[in-house]
Amino acid sequence: MDYKTIIAILLVFAFVGGVAAEDSIPLLPDEFRGSVTINGNPAPVGTVLTALINEEVRGTVTTTETGIYGGLELDDRRLMVIGYDGEVGATITFTVNGHTATETSTFTPGETQRLDLSVTYTPPSPGGSGGGGGGNAGSFYQEPATPSASFVGEASLSLSSTGSLLSPVTVSSPDKKASLYLPKGTGVHDIDGNLISEISMREATTLPSAPGGFKFEGHSFECGPTGTFFSPAITVSFTVPEDEWEEGKDYSIQCYQAPNGPWVTLTSTVDAATHTVSARVSHFSCFALFTESAAAVTATEAPVSATAKPVPSAEIPASGEPETGGFPWTTLLVGGIVVGVVAGGAYYMKKE
Repeated sequence: MDYKTIIAILLVFAFVGGVAAEDSIPLLPDEFRGSVTINGNPAPVGTVLTALINEEVRGTVTTTETGIYGGLELDDRRLMVIGYDGEVGATITFTVNGHTATETSTFTPGETQRLDLSVTYTPPSPGGSGGGGGGNAGSFYQEPATPSASFVGEASLSLSSTGSLLSPVTVSSPDKKASLYLPKGTGVHDIDGNLISEISMREATTLPSAPGGFKFEGHSFECGPTGTFFSPAITVSFTVPEDEWEEGKDYSIQCYQAPNGPWVTLTSTVDAATHTVSARVSHFSCFALFTESAAAVTATEAPVSATAKPVPSAEIPASGEPETGGFPWTTLLVGGIVVGVVAGGAYYMKKE
């Protein structure tokens, strides 16, 4: 077999290998940003948006601003949708807190698109008492039928004609382990824009199972009336007794989006000096204190196989940048082999 035949065979193998390698690599993500509304009102912080192709979850993001998801800045968390070869132009459907959005789009790899999402649905009928003032439409947490008497904190609100607080308000449990702080000027209303004149908090009677990788620290409360929204956000806090506080623990506050939604981890601030954990929220829910378990930390730090094909799931990070580690090294290597073979063939042919 002469060298020309050998070179031809190597070129064929290199080409076939390059095609096979390319088929196993996902395309560039399609990223989305825009507004999001629920029943015509801006969606609250903590709203979960999900993108699906062929009924498979291909990306998810949790809102950090009222009525907005994503943005144009490099560090904005956009909804990043993953697609594969042959799916260019495929229909993308979206859900908002588990409800199907009216809008759809088509998968266009490498693009950043603006898409305003909206859902309209009839909220579940609220249970329990939850306090006076305003309706309960748009509730994101279904209160238990039997209220707990473990502790109750409540406050009447002094509002301006536009619905803004005329003075700051603090609501605390009798043992001071949980509290709400509403600064002066906060707008307080339900999802229909009706003013709320009274709020309350009580110890949660029952809690859903702890989210994966987290441990419940025994402190929780729920607030009423359900469906109450705040603009700007208010502060919820847990103060851990000194004999329960453990230095080095990763404390965080989470809220539960019932009846079908998940636990959502809030951006939490930990004050080790006062043993206090705080977070900003824009609507009432059930709030609980958690710590990340050792198993979750281990899973987070576990190395990812460089040869594993990414699996579309709700755990795909939604960010303004493609996921790190996604550079097509296999394609680059195959390309280098092809170039080397062609160059070697040209050299031998010239020498001949």
